[in-house]
Amino acid sequence: MYRFSIRAKLTALLIFFLLISASPILYFSQKDVGQAMTQSEERSLANIFQLVELNIASSYSQLLSNKYESVKARKTQLRQEADRLHIFFSHIKNPTPSECVAIVNKLNATSNDAIEFQLYDAHGNSMVTPSHSAIPTLSEIKNPRNRSLQQITHPDEVNPNGEFVVFTPKHDPEETKLAYFKPYRKKQWTIAAFTPLSDIEATAERRKKKLTESLDKAFANMNVFNSGYIALFEEDFTVLVNSGTETLSTALMQRIITASKKGQKTLTSTHRQKGVMEHRFFLFRPLRWYVMVSAPVSEILKPAEDIQRRMLIVVISVFFCCLLVSMTLIEHTLHPIRTLTRFARRLPEKDFSTPHENDTELSSLPTTQNDEIGDLARSYEFMCHELKANIQNLMDATAAKERIQGELNVGKEIQEGILPKEFPPFPDRNEFVLHAFLEPAKEIGGDLYDFFFLDEDRLCLVLGDVSGKGVPAAIFMAVAVTIIRSTMQEGLPAHSAMDKINNALTRNNPTSMFVSLFIGVLNTKTGQLNYANGGHNPPVIIRNGATKELSGISGLVVGGMENIPYAPLSITLQKGDALFLYTDGITEALNKQQELFGADRLFTLLETYADHPVEQILTEIREHVSTFSGDEPQSDDLTMLLLRYQGHQCMSSPAYNCVENS
Repeated sequence: MYRFSIRAKLTALLIFFLLISASPILYFSQKDVGQAMTQSEERSLANIFQLVELNIASSYSQLLSNKYESVKARKTQLRQEADRLHIFFSHIKNPTPSECVAIVNKLNATSNDAIEFQLYDAHGNSMVTPSHSAIPTLSEIKNPRNRSLQQITHPDEVNPNGEFVVFTPKHDPEETKLAYFKPYRKKQWTIAAFTPLSDIEATAERRKKKLTESLDKAFANMNVFNSGYIALFEEDFTVLVNSGTETLSTALMQRIITASKKGQKTLTSTHRQKGVMEHRFFLFRPLRWYVMVSAPVSEILKPAEDIQRRMLIVVISVFFCCLLVSMTLIEHTLHPIRTLTRFARRLPEKDFSTPHENDTELSSLPTTQNDEIGDLARSYEFMCHELKANIQNLMDATAAKERIQGELNVGKEIQEGILPKEFPPFPDRNEFVLHAFLEPAKEIGGDLYDFFFLDEDRLCLVLGDVSGKGVPAAIFMAVAVTIIRSTMQEGLPAHSAMDKINNALTRNNPTSMFVSLFIGVLNTKTGQLNYANGGHNPPVIIRNGATKELSGISGLVVGGMENIPYAPLSITLQKGDALFLYTDGITEALNKQQELFGADRLFTLLETYADHPVEQILTEIREHVSTFSGDEPQSDDLTMLLLRYQGHQCMSSPAYNCVENS
């Protein structure tokens, strides 16, 4: 039994695609519709809120207009009466104070409009004894600029057209009066006419009460969803209008007053039965009324939730219908696949080394299935036909590869056998300590090193780098090592031997290969090193923990051009000095960032480990190069040779400790 059959996978895939297709449509449709419906309901609530605000503003505007017209009419009346008194005074040729006071008293006695007249001298003192104590002195009355009228009764100060003032007498704080002052410049007097505003205020209060009653009726006719309401209250928590059925709580009103002072327009609260309530409010500043429209959040969201629920039912129904039809098609498609499965299971039992019979069940599929299943059946037949040939070809290729790999392994063993690989190479010699290391980039490489005694006291050191890699480089390296050894055994100086080696390698060199080569002859008694450098990296001397490259090149690379002279070079090693030879595979090792390992890193390592055993120094260098390169493949052979000179006294004085710690 399959853990997951194709039928199950196709069904799962179908469900997956249906879900992938339906989910975004359902999600975004529900989201957009939900947002649209929610926004619509929010706008509906906002419209109710705006309608309430406009209703209150309109009613208040009418109230204010009526009050303004009443005050305006009263002002006109005061002005006319004061102007009439002024005309009376003007018709008197030389009015005396007593005559004018008599006129004022007569007007006060005959006035039926609750208007009382007064006459003030230039110092603001009353010239007429009032009938009651409600008429103040000018020093008690302030104009709109908060200046005492006594300060502005001088002819140069008083407005020639008169001035209105609304004030509250000290003896009666509940009473508000309107006064009109007009200067009588001929005598430096001020004519005043007073009238109370209590009747206008009373009328305004009656209209204000009617306003709240009309708002109560208007709010009652506004439907704020199912259980929403509109409320109107003052800062002292007096509820003026409440279209809801429940009493407005003081705590809620306090929250709304506090939020309004902070500039907020909405807040939410939790109701025991209705759940979360959304409250929109504003302060009608002219009357210091707080207007609030409240509705349950669930009722705001309910239309959107109903539409989303219906959409979900429709999508699920369509989903299952598509799934049922698709399952039938999947079952019809899987039948020929099962036939191919049975054929594939019998393939391991067939012997491809002999012709096999055609599968009757399989051969009928190409004619009955004119689709991809038929193509797959024909591919099975073609596969069986080609499988035998491919298996035979694979067997032949594998055998050839194993033969080549075996030959490469033999070549590697031969190459390793050419170079010395036992260390220490001269255990009975204590004048020096020597170690070398070679790691080819491929199975076999072109780098070389060698060391051997020419006589009792002269040690020959060789290190080179053949151009190219692989088998050609390995063959050229083997030839070069053979020629170097035979030539150096002739006793020639290093530079003369390099001349002869160059000519030998140049002849019969159709591939124009060459080798960068270092050959040195060390006198173990004196430390004298005579050497020749044919285009190779300069050798490095480690002395007293510091490194120094030996400058100077004897000539070009060896094997590149015939009859090239090579100049002799020499240096004397002191006791404790170390000679380090290497190929460019060390300094040109690359990391993932394509950065070179470089000579600076190499010299730093040589100085850091200068006092360590020579074998450990080479090991540390190899490990640092490997760490630096990381997973980057090795691009060139890595070859190093390190010799530490310990002096001839190690031979002549057995008691002298020359053995290197390891």
